[in-house]
Amino acid sequence: MFPVFLLLLVALTAADEPVVDLSEPVESGGASISVVHCDASTVCPDGTTCCLSPFGVWVCCPYPLGQCCRDGRHCCPYGYYCDSTSTHCLRGWMRLSSSPQPASKATKKLLNNSCCKVNKAEIECLIRIYNNLLEEQVERRAPQGLERGRFRNMLHNIFGMTDDMMIDRVCRIVDKDNDGCLSIKEWVEGLSVFLRGTLEEKIKYCFEVYDLNGDGYISREEMFQMLKDTLVRQPTEEDPDEGIKDIVEIALKKMDHDHDGKVSYADFEKTVLVENLLLESFGNCLPDTKSKLEFEQHLLHKQQEHWKD
Repeated sequence: MFPVFLLLLVALTAADEPVVDLSEPVESGGASISVVHCDASTVCPDGTTCCLSPFGVWVCCPYPLGQCCRDGRHCCPYGYYCDSTSTHCLRGWMRLSSSPQPASKATKKLLNNSCCKVNKAEIECLIRIYNNLLEEQVERRAPQGLERGRFRNMLHNIFGMTDDMMIDRVCRIVDKDNDGCLSIKEWVEGLSVFLRGTLEEKIKYCFEVYDLNGDGYISREEMFQMLKDTLVRQPTEEDPDEGIKDIVEIALKKMDHDHDGKVSYADFEKTVLVENLLLESFGNCLPDTKSKLEFEQHLLHKQQEHWKD
């Protein structure tokens, strides 16, 4: 939660949106349409959010992934926050129009996006983690999205990536519009590849990471740039780069199927489909197995916490 003085600052700098009243849920035994389960015996209509009132009674917020207000009688659209009085909704630091559209359509599209191999419950957990990270961006007026620097720290601290160049490239590829921050869509789609990506999706992702200038090829120069820090150089070597150049030539011999002196996407895909271990041949840009499992356990824990709350 924001400190009180920051909530006041948000209230002064952002436009507000009226909250909506909550409706009554129904008993799950009588539900014949798609529903959201609040608990074993109570459901809300599909596209809504279950909120638990201070009296222990479930009520329905008309927004998917809505923000339940403290009074237990109101809620805000996804991406908004209830003010201290539970009478208005605030969104970040930016001034909004007087009647912004609820985020329900965008969220439903994201949850139904066929590109994402994570399931709906996992996507909801990823969205909650994303929102928690946004709440922590309070040191200054942050952009409307997760700052790339915070995502960079996650790649290092949570997903075990240590090469600065690879981390920078991963951030650039996940941040598709290159605006310096990750939208909710970029966040979910990026982590979907990390956690549940098919081999084909990972091949495409890794190739984009390794294609440093975005021209559709991995050149000798790009290979050298990515591999130059992988060998320990001896001070007695006349040409300390000779070993790296040899590795580059070996990589080209293995991957350059059309013999044009560079690796195209078709070359890279053909190579990795035959030998999967060459997927990250020019640097680690995917989470290691241990980090991936630990993050998946964190997602499961978040999901269990949500059901308890």
